[in-house]
Amino acid sequence: MSKILINEINEQAACIARLVQNARPEARRIAQELKGQFDYILVTSRGSSENAGRYAQYLMQTAAGYPVALTRPSIYTLYERPPQLKNALMLGISQSGASPDLLAVFREARAQGRPTVLITNTPDSPMAQISDYVLDLNCGKEYATAATKSYTATLAAIALLAEAFQPEGGLVRYADLQALPAQLEQVLQRYNDPRESPVSASPHLEKLVNMPYLVVLGRGYNNATAFEIELKLKELSGLTTVAYSAADFLHGPIACIQPGYPVLGVLPRGATLGPVLETMRMAQARGAWLAMISDDPGTLALADMPMWIPEGIPEYLSPVSDVIPGQFLGMALGAARGVNVDQPDGIHKVTETW
Repeated sequence: MSKILINEINEQAACIARLVQNARPEARRIAQELKGQFDYILVTSRGSSENAGRYAQYLMQTAAGYPVALTRPSIYTLYERPPQLKNALMLGISQSGASPDLLAVFREARAQGRPTVLITNTPDSPMAQISDYVLDLNCGKEYATAATKSYTATLAAIALLAEAFQPEGGLVRYADLQALPAQLEQVLQRYNDPRESPVSASPHLEKLVNMPYLVVLGRGYNNATAFEIELKLKELSGLTTVAYSAADFLHGPIACIQPGYPVLGVLPRGATLGPVLETMRMAQARGAWLAMISDDPGTLALADMPMWIPEGIPEYLSPVSDVIPGQFLGMALGAARGVNVDQPDGIHKVTETW
């Protein structure tokens, strides 16, 4: 059973409370000094941090109006053909700040005179040392290999930046961020309680433990959540998982659904609930077994495995809460499959790529 991972999962509400209170002044300083100096944002990241970058793509565009794209570090390293970065802001997202390919992207941005901002849990890292601005997650060291508290704190840091860069009276409300830690505590309490947690129910676990595959679907802000849950299930349990936008899933991949095929959907209330639910219904019509993460009782009633999240979290912040059931599911599946979920075989905390 997990000794380290469960502690770090349970630290997430406290980490975000600390970040929301302490990091806002720096986020506002960054925005004040950089507004008018760029037209679009490029995000450079890997792994869980790239999933956070997917969230930034949605939130920085919907809240602050900046086009956002993800860099491909191989362009800078293996191909040695860096693009022109005129009018770009380079946003790095890296828990360790140490991967050589991400460092190469930052160096190129500096060589072209473009501003750099780094979100990291390691403020003395190589990337931090050459960045113009650093937003420190201040989560404390993560000892488990799989990122949990650093991932959700990164999402909150992105929301702080979006709040700072958005026009007056924009989408992101600081009061929503202040309310978030207490809402996360509700999630943590529910999923830590074996009497309440759906991932502790043996029929659900038995279904997934004996399956070789699973599809995870999300859309909008929670496209990032689908990809992060996919990664957590792979890392922690070895289950072969594939994530899709619920819209992209209809463009061919739905053909793989056979009777009993498990599909996990992320369906908080908001603009994407209806479209994602429609995709889930189509999968169900083909015989899929459905797990659903939602705050909507009617949606949960349709699921074979309903995964509750509390009401009242705005859709734009729901990725912070919605990923937590996936973390618990990955941990439970890994334990049931005999995996050391604190340090799964074959992966490392700091992965260096070129």
